Amino acid sequence: MIANYLKAIEGQPVKGSSDYGGHDQFIDHLYFELNASTFGTSMSNWRQGYFLHINHYYDPTGWGVGSMRATDPLGGWAKYKERISANRPVALRFDFWVADGVEVNHHFVAGNGFKNVSGIDYFGYKDPDGGQNNTGTHWASWTVNDQDMDMGYPIWNWE
Repeated sequence: MIANYLKAIEGQPVKGSSDYGGHDQFIDHLYFELNASTFGTSMSNWRQGYFLHINHYYDPTGWGVGSMRATDPLGGWAKYKERISANRPVALRFDFWVADGVEVNHHFVAGNGFKNVSGIDYFGYKDPDGGQNNTGTHWASWTVNDQDMDMGYPIWNWE
């Protein structure tokens, strides 16, 4: 989802679903590149694989990812908001998560928004497991979930 956002919205030279013949084929490609297994993808495998993927069209004169960061979101609300405010979606990986009554382990979503409602901080996310028709942003409490997730994001050459 982050790669497709960067390609479609930002116009960055990133390979997305259309480069692989659709969402399913793109997911299969990333499954290999991220060294995923039936048990999911570790954050370190995501960092290495996503760095490789996002830099397929690396341009040393300016475009590309210089490094990848992964952090524990516990207390990381300010960093999350900073990335989202800069139009840089982040990967959120849940160790254990219950969403809409479904329990999932080692699940990635794309963080894309934030808001505060009655003093509660909420993060917005898009969930790739919802299928291609699941295009809306979902909202969840940051403080309820931050102890069960990791946050990853690229640092661009121009940052």
